[in-house]
Amino acid sequence: MHSLRLASILLLFAGCTMNSKQPNPSAPHQVIFVPGFYGTQLNNVKGDELWINASQALWGSDTLAWNHPDLKIKGSQEIKAGQVKQYVKILGGLINKNVYGDTIRALQETLGEEFNVHPLGYDWRQENHKTAKKIAELVKELKAKNPKSISIVAHSMGGLSTAYYLRYGSQDPTEAVETWEGAKQLDRVVISSTPFHGTLIVFHNMLHGVRFGLNKTLMKPETFSSIHSTYEMLPRYETPSTNEKLLMDVNQWEKHNWGLLSQPTPQRKAYTEQRLKRSGQFIEKLHMETAEEHSVRLPLLMAYSHGKDTVDEFQWKKKKLKWGFKDGDSTVTSRSAQLPKAFAKAFKNIQVLKSEYGHQDTLTDPSILEPVKIHLHQLLDR
Repeated sequence: MHSLRLASILLLFAGCTMNSKQPNPSAPHQVIFVPGFYGTQLNNVKGDELWINASQALWGSDTLAWNHPDLKIKGSQEIKAGQVKQYVKILGGLINKNVYGDTIRALQETLGEEFNVHPLGYDWRQENHKTAKKIAELVKELKAKNPKSISIVAHSMGGLSTAYYLRYGSQDPTEAVETWEGAKQLDRVVISSTPFHGTLIVFHNMLHGVRFGLNKTLMKPETFSSIHSTYEMLPRYETPSTNEKLLMDVNQWEKHNWGLLSQPTPQRKAYTEQRLKRSGQFIEKLHMETAEEHSVRLPLLMAYSHGKDTVDEFQWKKKKLKWGFKDGDSTVTSRSAQLPKAFAKAFKNIQVLKSEYGHQDTLTDPSILEPVKIHLHQLLDR
């Protein structure tokens, strides 16, 4: 399964451009950029960078595990989010590997001086509704400055948080009532390469972990399985397959020693069960049928990539998992990237675009950037 590990690693290490146009915080049109999984720098309480730099990848021994006493994961600690990770500096900056720097640069240069791209840093390990709350706080902060418009451009898992914000604002999934409050606060929205129906690569990484450079502890299987947001990206469709149903059953995780239950304890089983329950509540709210009276006039542009083999299914053969592939962007399948039916029904102005670029590069594709520019530049004519 080296190709699957490479797919995750390439989310970090692709490209090497670093020149970037400086943002203009006082620009009349504000664009919030919401990155995906892996997209924000993470630090320990001392301010030391854990995610990600060259020394950590090469010879670090830290872990990004969720710090929960019941899990007893060696080395887990309190972690705080920093800024959106744009580049990883290697050899003191002689080489710079792209994370989200190329995307932010492309957006800023394409949109021009009337627009300010504001990257939103957040702890990508947390539940997505908590990121939606951060989006709501930033929108409120920007509105206080009376800009002419506020829009969102979201990528990958950032699209899940954004979609939830559009529909429920900052409400907790356990008590959320559909209001489309977030949509009422914005002028335009762009969502790209988002796993609305999950991605099986998350489950793969819960079993095998992801190795970055020589660091074997940063995202080992139990670390990946401790992260709250990963459960919200397990595959879920309106009509779930037999295997998708298995992934929602904690007893199956215990039976097959999946994730945290590769080293089973009653506490780890309870934690896994709680994560599955909470993630189910989030996904249910995101996909539940919309009320007839709701009509969202916010213009929405949705982009996804295709043309690459992407893990989409698994089967048991001789007590081993065998993986199957379908069309996608190497991380998210084309069918998973489709909008939830409730959004397709509620939004009255939707534009859908397809790219042949890889998952991380969708928003740098000129065939996507130009429509994004037109989509947002319509605000200049108001």
